Amino acid sequence: MAQPCGYTLLHLGEADRVGYIDVLPSGHFFEGDNELTDHGQRFEYMQAAALPLDDTQDFIRHLADELEKS
Repeated sequence: MAQPCGYTLLHLGEADRVGYIDVLPSGHFFEGDNELTDHGQRFEYMQAAALPLDDTQDFIRHLADELEKS
């Protein structure tokens, strides 16, 4: 089963940035232009691929109904 995680991009001044992914067991910090760009693009892709809120609620209800039937 997938584990929930959080994603944070911190701006520490005009040029300084660091990213953090809250994953088990202790999270992961990343920095550097390439890593920040890669993680930023992945986050933007996930946002673009996500269902709208109402559709997400309907999808979860449908999954719950299907699980109750099985």
